[in-house]
Amino acid sequence: MSATTKWITLALLGLAIAAAVAFLASRLVSEQIGIASESVSAGYDLAPAVRSATAPNTKTGNKDPTTPSDTTQTTPPESTTDSPSTTGDDAVDPDQLADELEDREKEREDELKDLEKEREDREDEIRDEEEDRRDD
Repeated sequence: MSATTKWITLALLGLAIAAAVAFLASRLVSEQIGIASESVSAGYDLAPAVRSATAPNTKTGNKDPTTPSDTTQTTPPESTTDSPSTTGDDAVDPDQLADELEDREKEREDELKDLEKEREDREDEIRDEEEDRRDD
């Protein structure tokens, strides 16, 4: 076996080992732990049943949503799917809710930054006033 063949074989072996290590490292890092491994709809079975605001009370014919109805479902229906089985206008899109939550978090972060900036500006004004008093 010539020296060139040995070097090529050694290089290919090194490349294969590097690829295997990279593959195993990516599998190890991408493993989800804790609540991250749960699906987005995992808690839907734990949520209370949704009451329809326009459902009339069968005894009194009252459409007042604050009046309890005997026909109101108190336990969630048995479901074999992971996502809620609502249809029509009551349908909930988890992606849309997640986007709205992200937007709210960003708004709160922006508000917090603004408040922090205002506080820093007030502290600067106070320092400036104190320096002016000392100079007088």
